[in-house]
Amino acid sequence: MNRLKYIFTAIIIGYASFLQAQYTVIPDPFFEEFLISQGLDGIIDGQVLTANIDHVDFLQINEILYTFPIEDLTGIQDFASLEFLLFESSNCTSIDFGDLTNLTYLGISFSEELEEIDVSGCINLEVLGTSNCALNTLDVSQNLNLIQLALSFNNGNLNSIDVSLNTNLTFFGVSEPNLNEIDLRNGTNENIEFFNSQDNPNLTCIFVDDAEYSAANWTNIDPTTTFVETEEECEALSLEKVSIIEFSIYPNPSSQYFKIKSNQEITKVEIYNLLGKLVKTFKQNLDSYPIIDLYNGLYILNIQTNLGETTRKLIIK
Repeated sequence: MNRLKYIFTAIIIGYASFLQAQYTVIPDPFFEEFLISQGLDGIIDGQVLTANIDHVDFLQINEILYTFPIEDLTGIQDFASLEFLLFESSNCTSIDFGDLTNLTYLGISFSEELEEIDVSGCINLEVLGTSNCALNTLDVSQNLNLIQLALSFNNGNLNSIDVSLNTNLTFFGVSEPNLNEIDLRNGTNENIEFFNSQDNPNLTCIFVDDAEYSAANWTNIDPTTTFVETEEECEALSLEKVSIIEFSIYPNPSSQYFKIKSNQEITKVEIYNLLGKLVKTFKQNLDSYPIIDLYNGLYILNIQTNLGETTRKLIIK
């Protein structure tokens, strides 16, 4: 009987020790090296004691003297108490922040490979900012407590932003090269104290609660952008603008340069390859556009004017 009691007690103690020594997997050695620099880990072995990180409420990654070229932020999901996170200069392509329900502030910058972030489980997020990343999509439909959204110079294919469910917004600032649609019909537009949508060359329509109110109060917009309330209004506006713009590209195919003939003043010309990557930009109207440094093949021109923009195919041979 005493032997059985001893075995049972040993099992209980062992199980309790196991619970007290849970580990979080850290597959990226540079992320683990950062944790070591912060005194949260001891050696690089692909894991960290969860008890060492689950109480941390503040992190600034790569905002100190040494930059850690992190490619995988797996493990951040176990920072259960994290409230404030600044993360810059990474090589990550995607980040899943898991269910960080205490996270209220998230800022990501200078991560030029970062195409996707998942913040759907960060239900108490109040401030979100990204800059100089490569975001293709952004879903904030689950972040109903979001107060501030700031996005700038994310050179991916981020072409739409929907904040129609974010009724607590008071700050909205977006400057994105490929953005063509914003849906701000959240029913609380009058609560927005700061609004800026300048430097969005492809943005034609911003959907709002009251177009007249927005036009009167939100003046930081591009001349090519219009506040509308319905999809029909946006479609009619786009057709109106495009119909009065005429373009011709020659020579096409081209080898060393091409020219553009237009009845409108050209403000910018961008060249994309077939993978959607921006390979060349001309920020002014030129007599001819040199392309001698580009490989042979098919490209897409994005031509922008003060009345709108259009796309054309260009063959280089």
